[in-house]
Amino acid sequence: LNELKDSGVFDLLLQLLHEPAFLHAKTLRDEFLKKIGEKHPHFEFLEALSLKCSNSIFGSEHVHYILNHVSASRYTHNDLEGSSVNLLYDISRNFPILFRGSEHQLKLLMMEDDLALHGKLTQILANLGSYISTKISEIYPQLEKLCLEGTRAQAKSAISVIAALVGPSEKFLVEDLCQKLVQLLFGERNIPTVLQSLGCISQHFVLEFQKHRNEVTSYIRERIFEETITEAAVQFDQIAGCEVCFGCKMKIYGLKLLVKSVLPNKEVHGKEQIS
Repeated sequence: LNELKDSGVFDLLLQLLHEPAFLHAKTLRDEFLKKIGEKHPHFEFLEALSLKCSNSIFGSEHVHYILNHVSASRYTHNDLEGSSVNLLYDISRNFPILFRGSEHQLKLLMMEDDLALHGKLTQILANLGSYISTKISEIYPQLEKLCLEGTRAQAKSAISVIAALVGPSEKFLVEDLCQKLVQLLFGERNIPTVLQSLGCISQHFVLEFQKHRNEVTSYIRERIFEETITEAAVQFDQIAGCEVCFGCKMKIYGLKLLVKSVLPNKEVHGKEQIS
């Protein structure tokens, strides 16, 4: 590559890297190889390199097709819906750029009345981040519901999506969410998820969390560690493979929140001092 003097070669390779559509990528690659010419001393190398730079396995067309399949299966009870969503998740983790142009399909699926599906889609959206252009207002109600009523894993993904999409003028959404979470916390409703949501918010939105920090830490200290809420309750932990005291799990979740609150995301400005 150091021997190449034509900057246009690198420009075309860059276009290949950023082209999500399979057919468009093929056209770009053909133009690239035609421009170089078979007589170029490094033609074979550049031919192989251009193939590796293009989306030769999955293209944005495949993502559109799978999303359409998932949408259709909502009404036909297709058993392949779960595996289709799992495939979309793997693609989003490895080739997030391929979801460009699929924003509308994702939004329509998020509008379905299915909390489990929302949880899976939120994991996908968390992987996509800035690769797609989605307005937070279009899917926020579903994300908020996951933060309040979903599982801990769903809440974590939902906060990641909110952090990726929310703009400076939309921080009021986070403030409102914090208020609702604190109310649920003191109402002792879905505490594990609420603690997860607040912990993730403390990492991504330091200033918004600080307004409720004293309330949250007081609750953890007084209700979880001193009074040991519902300590007699026992639950079966599938990961540990044994029965675990609910009060013990709450202490773990409370500690996780406190640790997260003093270790904000590295991209977030502001940090709480440990005292």
